[in-house]
Amino acid sequence: MRGLGQYLVSDYKYVDDKLSKYLVPASESLTNDKRYRLGISEAGKIVLYARGRVEIIAKPANVTIKPDGIYVTFPNGVQAVMGYSQLKHDPEEFLNLLRAPLLWRLVTVGKKVRVLDYDEVLPAPAYDIADNILRDVEPFLALVRGFGYVLHKPVIRIMIPRLCALVSTEPPIHVFQVSPKETAKTHIGVLYMRLFNWFYCTSVPTKAGMLYDARTGSVGFVMISDGVVFDEVDKWSVNAVMSEELLNYLPTLMEQGIVIRPTTRRFYFGMLERRIPFMFLGNPSVTPSTYEVDRDYMCRFFSRWGDVVCAIGDRVAIPDVVTDETRVLDYVSDKVLPDAVLIAMTDILKKEYSKSKPDTKFSLKGRLRRHAECVYRAFDVLGIEPNQGLIEKIVEYGFESCLKTTNVGSGER
Repeated sequence: MRGLGQYLVSDYKYVDDKLSKYLVPASESLTNDKRYRLGISEAGKIVLYARGRVEIIAKPANVTIKPDGIYVTFPNGVQAVMGYSQLKHDPEEFLNLLRAPLLWRLVTVGKKVRVLDYDEVLPAPAYDIADNILRDVEPFLALVRGFGYVLHKPVIRIMIPRLCALVSTEPPIHVFQVSPKETAKTHIGVLYMRLFNWFYCTSVPTKAGMLYDARTGSVGFVMISDGVVFDEVDKWSVNAVMSEELLNYLPTLMEQGIVIRPTTRRFYFGMLERRIPFMFLGNPSVTPSTYEVDRDYMCRFFSRWGDVVCAIGDRVAIPDVVTDETRVLDYVSDKVLPDAVLIAMTDILKKEYSKSKPDTKFSLKGRLRRHAECVYRAFDVLGIEPNQGLIEKIVEYGFESCLKTTNVGSGER
């Protein structure tokens, strides 16, 4: 197992040699399926209402159970209804299926859209191949290369915090990362949404959409997702953040996985329990001051939302303010690992994270100590040597601040 600094200066030709028999053209991925693009774009609406029928691949944005049927709302805004007799699975199994994209066949009937049929599209996880890869290649490198990136220092540096969040389960690792344009923020958000059941959001979420709509009984995306990517947070309206009372529930949700929502006479649903990782991504809205560490910058950022005590930031394990121009798009490959393999690898690593325990005692106290323990576990399962001093600096000051003050880029651990 190599240290963080060694990952930033090594030659990675051996990784492609090891993975060559598993890599496939990126054009064969689900994101290049026309039906997937219809499922997340306005084009899906146009085709449906113009021609009366369409096939789309999408994960529902919302599901509402009513006496007259199951109402499914898609990311492009289309809402379709299906009868209980159409279920190919029992209701509980059907709800589990909704955690991944499905192929939906929809038809317009009068003013309503109805579901004709649905099928699974994601392949079953390829655990055998994933096990073979993880034995031959460090998990972190296998994932980055499998996502379709050429392994170079800029890519590796930007991906470390993002992958720590991906493999974390209980407790989750929350990440705040602002970086210049062309650092694959949107790509990683959509990839996590498509393959790993994360929710990807570029605007301030409503309480009902995020948690639970007590008026209709619809569950929010937190309840059916394994993680959340909030992208373009630098563009979020301060008024919208305050009107949705984000500060009243998000810190507790991030730390405890609990939110208390008012109930109605119709839907008695008071306490929500769901503990998942959050990633806050965006561009640097202001230039960090010369001596400002990442964690201080993050708290200054959240203070614009009215979070003057940095309640959200305190729950973030890895703050990261990327200042260098890191054009990740210059390192995109035309070969990726199949979806089934990436899903299986991530599933294996999440299970290892849940069982992992730090074998060292950290000098930090309170939340920072808990953050350090979680990052230690993530580094361990990703194949990065979990150096105690380095990890303490990452959670206390920030990832970029740590890189600048410890010379890890020179190959030191």
